Amino acid sequence: MPEGTPINAFVGSVISVKVIEIDRKKEIVACSRKEVVNISLSKLIGQLNEGQEISSLVKFVSERSVYLDIGGGVIIRLPAEKARLSDGVPWMYSTAGAGW
Repeated sequence: MPEGTPINAFVGSVISVKVIEIDRKKEIVACSRKEVVNISLSKLIGQLNEGQEISSLVKFVSERSVYLDIGGGVIIRLPAEKARLSDGVPWMYSTAGAGW
């Protein structure tokens, strides 16, 4: 997610984390999502080829950028001017349930 994204953005999501520390007396477990994502990113980069097309999940859209989950929880930022709809996937627009 973009830097500074509130932790609430993950509510209801299944994420992978690495256990960093356990305090059994206080019943506290400290975890890191960033370490897991960095490992996934390293593996993913090793498998990608320039020009290769991959599936991704749109996670967040802002005026300037589109954030895509390209696998393993790895989120990349794509400048809005480079984002486009795929010619191979039908696009549907619906405001149902959007609260507009």
